[in-house]
Amino acid sequence: MKTIINYYYGIYKDYQEKIKVAQLTDDIDCLSCEILAQPGVESFMEDNKNRAIINARLRAKRDNCNLLEINLKKYQLIKI
Repeated sequence: MKTIINYYYGIYKDYQEKIKVAQLTDDIDCLSCEILAQPGVESFMEDNKNRAIINARLRAKRDNCNLLEINLKKYQLIKI
């Protein structure tokens, strides 16, 4: 039986760099405080980490983000 994990996705603006950053994590406590302060945290369930990353990339493109920040055991920053 596969384990299904709840992933959290949100967007924040980096005002210093003037860009939009999407963030994906499996722990809601790891989300940026800017995301938690506003409505807009999306949550989805996946049984495969790679599919969750693909899903987050598609959402980041949909939301016109410049970067995708992934906080899943290993930190990654991907240019969209």
